[in-house]
Amino acid sequence: MILEPAGFGDELRAILLNKGECWGYLTLLRKIGQPPFNEKERTLVASLAPIIGRHLQRLRHNRPKKDMFHMKHVGGILILSEYLIPLSCNQAALHWLNVLRGWEKIDSAVLPRPVRAVCSRAAAETDNPAKTVISIPGQCFLSIKASRLNGLGPSEQIAVSFEPASSAETIPLIADAYGLSEREKDIAYRIIRGLSTKDIADDLHISAYTVQDHLKSIFLKAEAGNRRELIWKLLDDVLE
Repeated sequence: MILEPAGFGDELRAILLNKGECWGYLTLLRKIGQPPFNEKERTLVASLAPIIGRHLQRLRHNRPKKDMFHMKHVGGILILSEYLIPLSCNQAALHWLNVLRGWEKIDSAVLPRPVRAVCSRAAAETDNPAKTVISIPGQCFLSIKASRLNGLGPSEQIAVSFEPASSAETIPLIADAYGLSEREKDIAYRIIRGLSTKDIADDLHISAYTVQDHLKSIFLKAEAGNRRELIWKLLDDVLE
């Protein structure tokens, strides 16, 4: 058994999901001689996993973003072979590759997981978009996209772009981090557009009182005192 040389006799793992997205992993170990994890303990961990995932998502969003590299450089471009071997890249792409490798704690010769994921989608030519938006501690939201290149040579290549995510990409992620419901998101998006309570009510075919009730819940979840502060919180990554 792999754990025995380290003095452990049992292991319990959990994936920390929130709304189908993974925000971390939990590994619990028992020393040799201790009883193995029982059904009650496994059930408890399973019930706590989504709660922990939810808080990790919020923590990730609330961590300060200090790196302003994206304010000084153009978007990153990385060219790979059909076998995902890097062929060339600009300085911005190299920067983001190093950031991702440092975050994942992987060797400089290894392609980061988000890059591999979008390249696999691009190579598969499915209906799923070959892009992803990720939140990296200390960084802006990063948008990574991949597409196949139709060259004149015998082999195909894949181009990967790195750039700060747009507000259209980040706002839904931030709204999710605050735990807004689908209806609350509908209202929050209209607040960003500058609609009044009456306009929102007319647009969504609900009463103004219902809009006000939703606004109270939105302000509470986002810890915002008014509409202006809410807009600032939803756009904080874009306005930095």
